[in-house]
Amino acid sequence: MIDYQEYNLNKFKEFIDNILTKKLKGSFTFGESRDKVYSIMENDTAKLSGQAFYSVIILLNQNLETSCQHFFKNHPAKLLNSISSNSTSRLRDLLAPHLNSRLELSKASQIGNTRLGELFNETKGVIYACEVYGLAIAFGIKPHILFEYFYGDGERPVIGL
Repeated sequence: MIDYQEYNLNKFKEFIDNILTKKLKGSFTFGESRDKVYSIMENDTAKLSGQAFYSVIILLNQNLETSCQHFFKNHPAKLLNSISSNSTSRLRDLLAPHLNSRLELSKASQIGNTRLGELFNETKGVIYACEVYGLAIAFGIKPHILFEYFYGDGERPVIGL
């Protein structure tokens, strides 16, 4: 399962501080930019919400795809077996992405089955950034596309193509 400590708010602050240092150190806007970034994250949970991740990356005008690749580089998620299979049945290929069990999705995305149930039932409204990433990998879509869908103005992604 996901090691939430690997992708938590403190790790993200380190990641962002490196970006700010490389991009703005010594400029007049360094302090102002850092204050804006930290104000986005001040009410976030220790587990870093997808919303905060997306908002900060966009605010800093960073490439979302590249930022996902770097920040989540060791994430253990993998493609759902039903999406990656090379069957000879066209019907199976057509329907397989939609017939996965929650347990299969949990294993592929590395989100615990109980936590996944909470997300499906909206009992815990916040989706953490590492969970958005894990779902994208499991569904075979680029993570930045799922972040754009959830938090930007991105279109609903097509899963399994």
